Amino acid sequence: MSKFDPLDILFVGAVRPSIDGDAVCGTELINILAQRGHRVRAVAPRSQSAGDDDLANDAELHPGVLLERLRSDAIELIYAPSWLIYEACQAEIEATLRRLITVRQPDVLMVGSPRCAAGVGEIAERVGIPWLCWAHGEFETADIDGFDSTIRDRISTEVITADRVVSCARHHGEWLARRGFTRITTIPNGIDVANFAPAPKNLELLAQMSLNSDQIVIGHISRLDENKRPRDIIRSAANVARSEPRIRYVIVGGRAQIPALREDCRRNAVDDKFRFIEWQDYSRIPDLVRLADIMVMPSSIECMNRVYLETQASGRVLLASDIVAAREVVVDDRTGVLFRAGDIADLTAKIVSLARDAKRRERIGKSARAYAESAHDIQSTATRFEYVLAEIAENRKRDPAIAHASA
Repeated sequence: MSKFDPLDILFVGAVRPSIDGDAVCGTELINILAQRGHRVRAVAPRSQSAGDDDLANDAELHPGVLLERLRSDAIELIYAPSWLIYEACQAEIEATLRRLITVRQPDVLMVGSPRCAAGVGEIAERVGIPWLCWAHGEFETADIDGFDSTIRDRISTEVITADRVVSCARHHGEWLARRGFTRITTIPNGIDVANFAPAPKNLELLAQMSLNSDQIVIGHISRLDENKRPRDIIRSAANVARSEPRIRYVIVGGRAQIPALREDCRRNAVDDKFRFIEWQDYSRIPDLVRLADIMVMPSSIECMNRVYLETQASGRVLLASDIVAAREVVVDDRTGVLFRAGDIADLTAKIVSLARDAKRRERIGKSARAYAESAHDIQSTATRFEYVLAEIAENRKRDPAIAHASA
């Protein structure tokens, strides 16, 4: 149970089985809040991966979470191709929130992503409910993700009115502050460090992929979009293979991107080195992370990538591009290894060096595990959210005029 008084929380955002990072974060957080005695209702878009038969128990939510699915698909909110589609999704969210608030007014509204926030501020203000928006880097990557500028501006105007904006990374909180957001609290992403824990490779999984325990496995898990730069891994693979023939690659990600990446492997004559796996249910991700000796994340931009943290918690070596998000969690050669972003030669050299030094990998893995346990345990993350939720709810109860007091 929680040390905080129970709150009535109305959450809106993606949840599992949707595979996007904010869906995993949202599911884990509201599950813990329900476990700790808070009264939680959730409004979530359908998951494209689950199809039309997406039911509450498919989301792997705690029994205490009352889930209502929207007709809108999560993918329509994340990658809305037009203002009209996005507006239709938001209209459904607004209508659902109004109905649920009429049935029972919550102590606080919690929005799991800015993409679900349009219209929420107006509802919250009219009814007198404090609200929190959890930002995962959506504003920072909006142009890269192809998000319509009209949608982005509408969201930004809405979210800036929230009682609190929670940023999942320190650098992103600073980015938001430079753009006029004032009520910001940074709560770094947390993961289940019991689920992602050091363990031997799953031998059955190795066999399924025609791999053996003597080979060095390079892993990569992402949507495989261009900003994740999976082609950098392929471009480096030929030189890696000449230096270290034991290396094999396991790439997990979006179905639509895999055929083109396979073709890249053929053109680079490294197709025999690569195994591609379409997105998996999240319950399989821990074994896939532990399959890797080295997890390579060559992204051009990130906010707080969960794979960074899952790799560290699993005691594996994270080899990440030297971008601000990675520097926030990696002390080079201690809790991971950094390479110059976009530098294929440097990436190649770092992979080969790590592959040839098992003791170094073990040392880094142990330090990374200790760091993840101390700084990114989901239980501690949930406690920090409880504090913020309780604070904004109490502010509103005490005096609506000070509900927007600075964090």
